[in-house]
Amino acid sequence: MSLAWRGMGSQFTVTSARILTVRLAVALLRGEAPAFFVGQLQSHLAIHLLRLYPPHETRSATGQVFERLGARFSDADLALLMQIMAVLNTDHPVESLDAHPR
Repeated sequence: MSLAWRGMGSQFTVTSARILTVRLAVALLRGEAPAFFVGQLQSHLAIHLLRLYPPHETRSATGQVFERLGARFSDADLALLMQIMAVLNTDHPVESLDAHPR
């Protein structure tokens, strides 16, 4: 992730947002406080929304990985990760993430 972030972190694309989402997932799996990574992702999506959408880059299978690890996440954390991936992989509006408590 660190290598990917160095290459993509300043480009503000769907791919860089996905890297942040994976880092958020790792934080959740490690029991780290996720607020920093949630905040980074919020800023990334809010500030650079027009550069993220459209067009979408290829769809990511990351959501499937999260689902397979589902038992390791709380229900709320898995729901957040899946909602983020729905926004990054489809035409779900980024505002749909506002409904999640985090």
